[in-house]
Amino acid sequence: RLCFPPASAVSGCNNTSFDHEKLTVAMLKDDVHAMMLRIIFVCRITMAAAVPPIHTIRQAIAACGVDDVEVVLGQTHAQRMATDMFDNDFDSCMDKTVDELTNDFKSYATLTIAQGRITINPGIKRRITALIQWARDQICTGRDPQLIPFSVLDAVALVTRMKSHDRYLKDASKMLDAAKPKPFTNDVKWDDWEQTFQNYLRFIPGANGIPLTYIIRENPVPDETPRPDFMDEYVHMAPLVGVSYSEDNLKVLTLLNNFIVGNDRAEGAIKAINTLTDGRVAFFALKHHYEGEGILQIKVTAAEKTIKDLFYAGEKPPHMWWVKFEQELNNAYTIIHKESRREVFDDDAMKLRNLQQKIKADFLQTAKVAIDTELVKIPMTMTYQTAMKIYRNAVQQKFPHGETRTTIPRRGVQEINQGGRHGGRGRGGGRGNRRNDRRNDNNGNNQRNYRDHEIIILRNGQRIKYHASYRFTAKEMQQMTDGQKERLFRER
Repeated sequence: RLCFPPASAVSGCNNTSFDHEKLTVAMLKDDVHAMMLRIIFVCRITMAAAVPPIHTIRQAIAACGVDDVEVVLGQTHAQRMATDMFDNDFDSCMDKTVDELTNDFKSYATLTIAQGRITINPGIKRRITALIQWARDQICTGRDPQLIPFSVLDAVALVTRMKSHDRYLKDASKMLDAAKPKPFTNDVKWDDWEQTFQNYLRFIPGANGIPLTYIIRENPVPDETPRPDFMDEYVHMAPLVGVSYSEDNLKVLTLLNNFIVGNDRAEGAIKAINTLTDGRVAFFALKHHYEGEGILQIKVTAAEKTIKDLFYAGEKPPHMWWVKFEQELNNAYTIIHKESRREVFDDDAMKLRNLQQKIKADFLQTAKVAIDTELVKIPMTMTYQTAMKIYRNAVQQKFPHGETRTTIPRRGVQEINQGGRHGGRGRGGGRGNRRNDRRNDNNGNNQRNYRDHEIIILRNGQRIKYHASYRFTAKEMQQMTDGQKERLFRER
């Protein structure tokens, strides 16, 4: 009785619509029956809400402006195009070319009225073209097009994106030979070779047109962070499962095995994992073999040493050592945070105290005392970034004509680390090189000469001047890392 109310009380439950009079009578007759009816009612509503709506390609074509009301030869125009052109399947958009689409439109236009002629105007053509690119975007980023309605408001941007992707596919083969890394022999450093190998994979489209870089991305979980380049979104969001992934994964393994032929150490690292198909596992086996894993990674150890030993003792004109000091310290914190998957130095007070211990320049003592005074206040409002800015401004006031962000050789790091003993100009330096570096841009033209520019290193190892106001070539943009692109996008 408690579990099953009388049939007369729940007779209205067989239909999705309730008889309110029966429901009211049941509630008055028996509180238990009323409770059961309410449970059944709530369950039905919950189940209905849990099922997401399914969006079909026919609906998407209708949204593009194709008639889906009038029936001709047993089908509406939208229904017919969805069947003939796309087999009622969004996956068919992955292989649908613009030429095939144009031929389909022409074939419909040449039919007689009795045969079911369909006339497509330029606006509808553009929107259907955009629909194809939209479906590709959803599939390449691991989303199901059936669960997301297509919006024609993004048609112009989608068509532009399709053209950009077509250019990538066309130009990739031309760039492949130039980007091809040297064989990874015993004499080649892993850090250098890994960067060129990743850059090489970027010019190899996978089965779905995604750069093969996605196979060896660090994070196996899709990262939905917006990026200025949609190809980077593909790389960071592509699913690491499925038929296309398996095909691409095997291709990466084949490339790796070809590049390490003769390198006994590398071959042994891959043989140890005993795989014949998994390029991703093989790549990270190599990476962990040469770099270490987790907190034992070489770069993590180096970052920890930097945080411990780095200090600032003053400028050495014409080089501005403060810039290198700030970059090295911030990069060390970034590496520790990235590899630990969490904010290890998340306490600003800890970073501030560490920074204060590293400032040993006499001319910064006034600023240092002022910051120390702020550290004892309750509540403390001073932040690590603010302290860095105070010191940076003090350095620039002291040395207003210095090159604050030009190329600083690696020896500069040694000079500002505790225990460094030797300085000097070194080989290959001198004023001529610095003067030429300041006056000429990356292509030898007298354009990129902002005093506060930086030198960044691209994927292919090329060093170029960077400033948010500079205009970079298409090749330079392609060679920039994700972080460099994100920074440029943010600063502009």
